[in-house]
Amino acid sequence: MSMQVDPNLIDEVKARNDIADVVSEYVTLKRAGRNHSGLCPFHSEKTPSFTVSREKQMFYCFGCHESGDVISFVMKRENKGFYEALKTLADRVGMVLPQKELPPAEAAGFRRRQAIYDALSRASSLYSSWLQQERGKHALSYLRGRGLSIETIERFGLGYAPDAWDEMANALRQQGASEEILVAAGLCLPRPGGSGVYDRFRNRVIFPIRDARGRTIGFGARALDDSQPKYINSPETEVFSKGRGLFALNLSRDAARDEGFMAVVEGYMDAIAAHQAGVRNVVASLGTSLTQEQARQLVHISQNVVIAYDSDAAGQAATLRGLDVLRQAGASVRVCEIPEGKDPDDLIRSKGAEVFSQVLKEAPTLVEFFLGLYRAKYGDSRAGRIRTASAMVPVLEGLDDPVELSESVKLVAGRLGLTEEAVRQQATATARRRAAARGHKTAQSRNTKTDADNLEDVASKDTPAEVQAQRRILGLMISSPERRKKALEELGEGLFSSGFAGVFAALGNDQFDKEVDFSRLNIITGDKHKDLIAEVALADQPQAEDEQVRLYKDCALVLKRRRLRRLYAEIQSLEPGAEGCEQLFGEYQGLLQEIKK
Repeated sequence: MSMQVDPNLIDEVKARNDIADVVSEYVTLKRAGRNHSGLCPFHSEKTPSFTVSREKQMFYCFGCHESGDVISFVMKRENKGFYEALKTLADRVGMVLPQKELPPAEAAGFRRRQAIYDALSRASSLYSSWLQQERGKHALSYLRGRGLSIETIERFGLGYAPDAWDEMANALRQQGASEEILVAAGLCLPRPGGSGVYDRFRNRVIFPIRDARGRTIGFGARALDDSQPKYINSPETEVFSKGRGLFALNLSRDAARDEGFMAVVEGYMDAIAAHQAGVRNVVASLGTSLTQEQARQLVHISQNVVIAYDSDAAGQAATLRGLDVLRQAGASVRVCEIPEGKDPDDLIRSKGAEVFSQVLKEAPTLVEFFLGLYRAKYGDSRAGRIRTASAMVPVLEGLDDPVELSESVKLVAGRLGLTEEAVRQQATATARRRAAARGHKTAQSRNTKTDADNLEDVASKDTPAEVQAQRRILGLMISSPERRKKALEELGEGLFSSGFAGVFAALGNDQFDKEVDFSRLNIITGDKHKDLIAEVALADQPQAEDEQVRLYKDCALVLKRRRLRRLYAEIQSLEPGAEGCEQLFGEYQGLLQEIKK
């Protein structure tokens, strides 16, 4: 695919799109030495393992091992083909790409998605215009009655779907949209038992749902009569998924980073009311069940998340589900305590923006929330307090930070009138039992191995130190031409395991006289080791010459001992005088002398 585009043009797009700047639009990055790090956008994690190098213009995740350059990042993150990702980056910097002939399947998919985005954009404009017409008067009156200003209505692109069967279908057909695209975009439904389509949304207030780039990807719609359900969303489409979308994400991302946390509410009106009141670090989940993908998106913007769901039974149940999902995604979660019987929109309208903002900032921590929940459930009798302490064990076990755990134990003990030691023992007992169970299982597995199995393990498995030594040697070879030259002279492929050996051999290519071109290196290795290359290239390396020399010598020694160990295992497996035994023994003796030096 990339060969169909002028390589010089690809290089220019990459040169004008710094990878750290592009990635920071999706992930909160922090400086980490010469690189930047953040939570990986491709898998759930609590500790940042995603690394971006501005110097090398590449990324690598030490957790899930995704890697690549700025184009492959957009391809993976946006689920796009090469040309689509290239065009996205070109558009970002105002470049115009020449039209290229794509492979038929990719070209068809590209045109189809563009047609869907176009239909959704046109539909959003039509809904907005209909809201301002006479037939949308009652819809506008409803929104104004909910306290929304004209400015807010325009900012969120709110609209009205007329009480007609095919108003949208006819309007978009006249603008060139096919019925197939109208159905694919979720705007229309096929007529049962006949040809043609009819509008999905009728006599409803329309809430456009936009992605992080501000493109319309779907709609939420509220009935203005007794139609059920009261709220409906666009169906799952090629560009929209209810479990991935977050309402107002494009308008709240920067504010969340400035404020240091993101707040999540249930409904569209809750989010809109908060933004109108000046509290703009607020998004709405599309439904009351927060999904793992939504949680992952939130954590990439800010690890600090406040749940501000309604105070009714459904809202409380959704809060409990959301807490678990957010914790698994690595978020530091707090729970906003909305007064009973109210939602954020009610609170803002009755008490004002300052009260809502303060409630968000003073939201209790996860431990405080569950402690209050269990105390209310079990009571303050001695038996009730003991049951509360037991119920708090899983909550405390989920705390990774030792300082936070210590403070939380102190809090629980103080509130329940128990000693810290008693609470701490309960909090660690389950962890010890689990660890013991894992150890027992491992021991059982180990005890079933034969001597032959153990010898095979010695011959075939690298120790962690040997794996690390191979990584460090390759990293030094990539970052330092001097170390690369020395390693190629003194070491051989036989000192490395298969994957590392392939990269070692490729680094001996004459093209890499000084700087290593990563694109060329990946081509030489057939892209088989691109993740490994990214990993070793982005690992921290000592900058001082003497430290590099010392690290190189230490790692080279480990690799030679690794080879020695394998030679010994291989010699032991042969009968005395067997073919090849003398050669192996000669290599063993020579290597042993090198190590002794």
